[in-house]
Amino acid sequence: MNISFGILWRWLFALCLGSAVLGITLMVLPGTGAIGFYDAGMLKPFWGTVAPAAQALDLYRFKIAMVGSATAGWGVTLCFIVANAFRRREPWAWWALLAGVATWIALEVAACLAWGVTLELYFLATAGVGFAIPLLLSRRYIFGHGKVMNESAGPITGEG
Repeated sequence: MNISFGILWRWLFALCLGSAVLGITLMVLPGTGAIGFYDAGMLKPFWGTVAPAAQALDLYRFKIAMVGSATAGWGVTLCFIVANAFRRREPWAWWALLAGVATWIALEVAACLAWGVTLELYFLATAGVGFAIPLLLSRRYIFGHGKVMNESAGPITGEG
């Protein structure tokens, strides 16, 4: 598969930006009904219902807001890494993205399995594949044939 590096870094940037937007969404909308399918998937495994007592719902909203703030921060940080160092084909950025995403996926899958939260497993599978494809395909652009390919990335609107 021969996809240009410009498409690959933009693909990763879109995923990272999506993570930031998801984080903000989780900060603002948990328990409001706007993301009811997500709330149901997270509430039912713990309280046996999608409408727990008021105190339990408040705790859920707080915990999801904390996850949302961390997710937004993670997404913004990754956007900067992708738009700058990764786009310049700096190997550390590729390794940082791989290690960060792999750690996140592995730990969250373990937690989901331990607590029986299956909805999140579907999201993790989608996100994992979404990140894995551009990371794997970009490896040759970053590492080349045994040498680092650290060429100028050009303007952000260019092929990069």
